[in-house]
Order: sequence, then C-alpha cells, then structure tokens
Amino acid sequence: MDVAGHRLVTDYLSRLHAAAWLLPADRRTALVNRTRDQLQADLGDEPSTDLARAALDRLGPPEDLVQTDLAEVGPAPVRPPRPPAVWGSREVATVLLLAIGGLAVPVLGPVVGLVMAWFSDRWTTVDRLVAVALVVLPLLLAALVADAAPTAVTLLVPLAGLVPAGYLTLVLQRRAAARAHEVPSEG
Repeated sequence: MDVAGHRLVTDYLSRLHAAAWLLPADRRTALVNRTRDQLQADLGDEPSTDLARAALDRLGPPEDLVQTDLAEVGPAPVRPPRPPAVWGSREVATVLLLAIGGLAVPVLGPVVGLVMAWFSDRWTTVDRLVAVALVVLPLLLAALVADAAPTAVTLLVPLAGLVPAGYLTLVLQRRAAARAHEVPSEG
C-alpha cells in the first residue's frame, strides 16, 4: 500500500502543502514529494496507524519542515502589483464622443467629450487643456470664416472632435508604451 493512501499521512501531507504556500511552487512540490518518499521508506508497504503516528512525530509539525526549507531558500519573490490599465471605459467613451460626436452632432459631441475628459484621471491637466484648445480653435476659425468660405466650415467643424480625439488617444498610447517598457524595481 502506498503511504499516501494512509489517512494520517494524507492529512499530514495536505497540511504540509498548505503550510508551504510561502515557498516557490517548485520548492513546495519538492518538499512534499521528499516528505512522502521519506514516509514511504520509513513505513514500508503495510503501515500501521501506530507506525505512521511515530514516523509523523519524528518529522514534527509541517510548519517546522516549511520553516527549515524557508531558511535555506528564502520566501518566494513577491510580484509587484500590476499597474492599472491606461484605457478605461470613460477614456474610450471620451475618445468616441470626440471623434464620432464631432461628425454626428457637430458642436455638442466634442463638448460632451471634453467634459468626460475632465472627469477622467488618466489625462493630466495639460493634456485636457490642449484638448480644449484643439476643440475651440477649429470652432473659432469656422465661425470667423463662415461668411467668406462656407465649405471651410464643413471641414473645420468635424476637426473640432477628430483632432483632440487623436491627441488624447496618442497621449494614452504613449503612456501605455512607456509602462510596457518600464523595468520593475527590485526592493
């Protein structure tokens, strides 16, 4: 009979595995396997409950085995938390409102998109001010040339949403690329 089938041994090995969560996965598996092999050698093919109890008493509590192994290896490295995503639903809605809203609902779309940009924490104040300028300038230019060149208005009004949408998209894409190239600091 395999010792892993013995109730006391199975319980001990389960407690050992649970206590070894601090160890790297390969070390945890090696510790459990090494302990199982040692118990198999000590108990033989037909272990009695008394013999199993004596062998487990010699090993000591599972926590002590883990502490011994931990002292040799050290704890598993802690992974740094993953930074939040650059693109959230608010940012997607902002860019879509600026871009599509500038075409579908010419002045209102970009204005609503700008309001949403101001409620997002992903853009800096400078980014938002540049987006405002990129919305306002084409609209002002369209108002100035409306009488002289009406066709220019049909080109300038959609730009009031498309240009800031492109700008804000570029800003977030650059931030995402910078985060992807960051080297996590050890410490």
